[in-house]
Amino acid sequence: MALEQPTANHRYLLDAVANATGVSDPVMFVPQRLYYPLIQNATRGPLLPIDGILTRDWIGVSRKY
Repeated sequence: MALEQPTANHRYLLDAVANATGVSDPVMFVPQRLYYPLIQNATRGPLLPIDGILTRDWIGVSRKY
């Protein structure tokens, strides 16, 4: 896969977040050790589909059924 495709996908997701939230310049980052404090103190908002698809959990390693 050429670099252009992942870059275009990244830009598409940033644009989708900007449109859905009203944030003019969203920034993606990897929170690493700040993940749990961020989630713990976050305010839950509505679930917003991207192209009609809802993804609630991006990390499938720790999934509980």
